[in-house]
Amino acid sequence: MSILETMRSWLAECPYLDEFSGGHIDWTDSAAMDYGIMPTGSVTIRMEEDVLGGKTVYKQYNMALYARGWTVDDVVRLENSTFLEDFADWVEEQQMAGETPKFGDNPDEEEITAQNGMLYQMDPNGQTGLYQIQISVTYEKHYERS
Repeated sequence: MSILETMRSWLAECPYLDEFSGGHIDWTDSAAMDYGIMPTGSVTIRMEEDVLGGKTVYKQYNMALYARGWTVDDVVRLENSTFLEDFADWVEEQQMAGETPKFGDNPDEEEITAQNGMLYQMDPNGQTGLYQIQISVTYEKHYERS
């Protein structure tokens, strides 16, 4: 299973997403209360080589969760902001409890974070908007010299 598939399944367990439909990849519906996950790229953070020629590659996989919510007034937008905080806290709590999915060769050192939650785009009707929160997965891969 790919990182994105695994993350999609794991995020579906988040209680703060229960009131949303979706879980789409690379899109969200135009109706309120829908969400999708968009991969935003993968990067090698650094690479280390051991004395025998083996390599450890430190990687980061990035994605964003987009959730379309109501934005009719300040009260609703404040609730949406609270949702973003609660979601980020849930990810952090899962990380601290060791309940996050594992991807690399050193699971104890892996980390999943959620940050920079914000109203990304207000829809032209002013009634709904697209909220974004960035998610990062850092992990290690080990390669023996061939």
